[in-house]
Formats: sequence, C-alpha cells, structure tokens
Amino acid sequence: MAYRATHGAEVVIRRATARDAKKLTALVRSSRAYEGPYASMVAGYRVGPDYIDAHQVFAAVEAVEGLVEATGSVGSAGTTAGAVGTAETTAGVVGAAAETVEAEGAGEVSDAHEGAGTTEGAGAEAAAARGDASRGGPARAGRPGPGRGTILGFYALLLTPPEPELDLLFVADAAQGRGIGRLLMDHMKATARAAGEDHVRVVSHPPAEGFYTSVGALRTGVIRAYPPAVPWDRPELSIPTTP
Repeated sequence: MAYRATHGAEVVIRRATARDAKKLTALVRSSRAYEGPYASMVAGYRVGPDYIDAHQVFAAVEAVEGLVEATGSVGSAGTTAGAVGTAETTAGVVGAAAETVEAEGAGEVSDAHEGAGTTEGAGAEAAAARGDASRGGPARAGRPGPGRGTILGFYALLLTPPEPELDLLFVADAAQGRGIGRLLMDHMKATARAAGEDHVRVVSHPPAEGFYTSVGALRTGVIRAYPPAVPWDRPELSIPTTP
C-alpha cells in the first residue's frame, strides 16, 4: 500500500523483515523523543530479528521505483501532536520498563518489552511529546514497487492475549512533520481490524498522550511509576480500530 505523505514523495508501508532489524534499532536509539530524562529508556535498546518475525511489525519507507499513482484518497496524512506517543507492553524491553516515545510516530517502548533482556521497542510517546504537527491533506493511494527506500518510521503490534497492544511506534527525526505517524496509525488499526480486534491497548509516555487522543484513543487508566525502572506514571489508553 502506498500513500503520498503530507510533505514529500509517496510512502510505502510494508511488512518489516529480519534484515531491517539494525535500521529499526538505530531509529529507536537515535530518536530525539528520548532525549534528556528519557534517554535511559532507549540506551542499548534492540529491535531484534526474532521480535520482527514474531509480531506485526510494519515499516513506512519512501517508494523508490515502480509507483503508479492511482485515484482516490486514503485519508488525512497529518498529525496534530507531532509524536505518535508511547506504546508500552510488558514483553520486550531489556531490563527496564519499556516506554515508547514517538514524535509523530517517533517511537515507544511498551510494557510488554520489559525485562526481556533486550530493549525491543520504544518510541511513540516521545514523538508526541515533541509536538510535530503535520499539516493535513489527503494521502493518495498508489501501486508500489519494491518499497526498499529509506525507512521513515515503523510500528509493532502484538496480537497476543489478553488483548492486542501497540508496542512500538517510531518516526525518524528527519521525517517529522510529514504525517508518517498518522499513516502508521491508520495502517495499524487496519491490521488489528483484519485480525478481528475492535481495539488496541497502548501505554503512553505522558507527553505522547495528546497524539493518541487525536487519533481516537480513549484514556482507560494509569500505570503507576515503579522507580527506578520507570519513575513516572503513564496513561493507559484504548484505540478503537473502527475506520
């Protein structure tokens, strides 16, 4: 599936593969959404090949060839908060709580990543905290070629009991403001819907909550801090998957 982002060329959202592991890891570790007090969340973080193979991990990449534009609109590509927010789950992050920060889809570490010996997912929250505002405009669908261009962002959806969870959501710093975060969220909702899910849980980094609510998430609770791993409370939200 290809889209035209708010600013720039067409963007293809494709399934990530084990070969993308190093690039996804680098995207997480370099995210400015985790600067300052949040830096420890992504230090040494790793998105491994096994994790990519086991879960629904999709990457947004710039289309490099063979893209034939088609008519029609696939919805707004803009984000209003700048960062996609945090997706925290409990299975994957190395050692300490996995919080995700995402600036417009910049990245989140979910609770699911905690205590797994590898930092596997961090991001959506931080991006949201940065307030990257894309300026809307419908994305146009197209027919993608190989879609092996630069990775602009990615998400990881865990379709495991007791409920589906957005574990990671990151947008590269250089791709902020293009609506990549919102495109990834729309794709994530469609992926969950296809699996028969009507909602997706996300534990957000506090600054990213605004992004999530802007794409329809509803606050359902609070995950209390547990120092020293995670010294701050985090909002828990539910994202409806309805179009």
